[in-house]
Amino acid sequence: MSVNQVHFYKGRVNTLEELRTFNIGSIAHALSQICRFAGNSSEFYSVAEHSVLVGEMVPQHRKMALLHDAHEAYCGDIIRPVMIHDDGGISNLLKNVQQKLLYALGGNKTVPLRVAEADDMMLIIEMWRLFPHFDQFSIPLFDANKDFYTTWYDNIKCLPPEEAEALFLERWEYVRQGNV
Repeated sequence: MSVNQVHFYKGRVNTLEELRTFNIGSIAHALSQICRFAGNSSEFYSVAEHSVLVGEMVPQHRKMALLHDAHEAYCGDIIRPVMIHDDGGISNLLKNVQQKLLYALGGNKTVPLRVAEADDMMLIIEMWRLFPHFDQFSIPLFDANKDFYTTWYDNIKCLPPEEAEALFLERWEYVRQGNV
């Protein structure tokens, strides 16, 4: 075993370059353990719960929404302020892992635009919910869409990892059975 390999809680070991198969149970477990915002939020809020909520926001792309951050199960959650300093090496690695994973589990190599838009919208709502100092009036058209934003604000539960993992797997089974 090497420290340069990715170790999974169920015992599987691999390098990022050699990843070819993906286990949704391992992905759900890892995403449920990873806190968004590098742990700097007011409460623990997992990538798994975030992915489920993005899927609820765009139900026609629920499967890809569940998978849009699944590469973080292998690479961790690298926050946007860090990524803006990337010279391309990290982003290329993340993109490679994401493409392999999306193709293996979702049939596509890219995240649909609607999922990316919902992800960005959810990010703003999460910041409003999880950062007491965040000004909700900086949200685009907040007043005109207050009911929409408030609904999603209230949907963020900050589930413990076990519940977030179970919810992610429940939604995965739902889409696996042919429900969008």
